[in-house]
Amino acid sequence: MITVDVQKWEADQILKKAEVLDPTCIIAGGAARDWYMGIVATDLDLFIHFPLSRKITQIINQLKAVSLTVVKVLGPEEFPAGYKLNPNISYVFEVTAAGVSTPCQIIVYSKPTFGVVEQFPLSICQAWYKGGKIGFTNEFASSVRNKVIIRTSDLYADAHAYVTKIRNKFPDYRYYDSWGSYGKMCLLENKEEL
Repeated sequence: MITVDVQKWEADQILKKAEVLDPTCIIAGGAARDWYMGIVATDLDLFIHFPLSRKITQIINQLKAVSLTVVKVLGPEEFPAGYKLNPNISYVFEVTAAGVSTPCQIIVYSKPTFGVVEQFPLSICQAWYKGGKIGFTNEFASSVRNKVIIRTSDLYADAHAYVTKIRNKFPDYRYYDSWGSYGKMCLLENKEEL
């Protein structure tokens, strides 16, 4: 049976392989968030940096050399909803590795992965996993503590499929289109309590 601990072990196996190619690669987004909340993740999203000059065949060969088997290559037109509008994503590879049962996607980032999580469009997704630990932004911590989802980027409209998917995943969380909207609501609620 798959558990959070098993998925973390699988993530560690994939990270060890990918770190040979990019020591800054990270598991980021949904898996780290779900594990933080004690939930089994649906997949692993590994963000890795390759220069734009790197050809797709070179990347596939490099992944193969570290025992990550590419099952499918997705170009921008085939990206999942959460990636379509991010200009820093070049390719998405669906990969497998020995001993790993959780589906894994390698997201090829056109710049180093430092700061990638802070660019995620929803506060509740701003978490990462590396070195056996879950890290997160202050925005993520505030979201979990206050049970809110804040849209942190104008890349995605409120009705975008990705925003809808995350809102549906957390139906007991209130959604705000910005930190400003959330702050105004807090002020109104505090005023009502007086």
